[in-house]
Amino acid sequence: MAPAAKNLTAAKEMLAQRERKRKSKASLLVATKKKIDFRIYIHRVLKIVSHRADNATKMRAISTNAMNVLNDICVSILDNVCSEVKQMKQNTKTVTLNDNDIRSIFQLIFVGDLGKHAVSEAVKAILTYQKSAEAK
Repeated sequence: MAPAAKNLTAAKEMLAQRERKRKSKASLLVATKKKIDFRIYIHRVLKIVSHRADNATKMRAISTNAMNVLNDICVSILDNVCSEVKQMKQNTKTVTLNDNDIRSIFQLIFVGDLGKHAVSEAVKAILTYQKSAEAK
């Protein structure tokens, strides 16, 4: 083999190696993309609710399947809220949403008594936040 052919083969191999390395880095970035996960927060709420119900120090456990179902429900609700917010922004042609828009979105998603309860809890949370902000 001539020296020029050896250099050409070596250069092709080096370029192929760089391409494989670049693709592996790109696949690592795609593989490590973070998913939305509510398991930690579900566990914290379960801990609070279980402690209040039992008045005991031992916390009740939840199975992995039940935790996955609750996590899927939370992600689904978040997706519904985001899609309704997107539609609301397109309909009103504004960049920001006020509290009445958010209230109507939750009333659309959660119908009936669940919607009323969600709105009343949200109003209580907003009032508590405003009071704590004024105290500072």
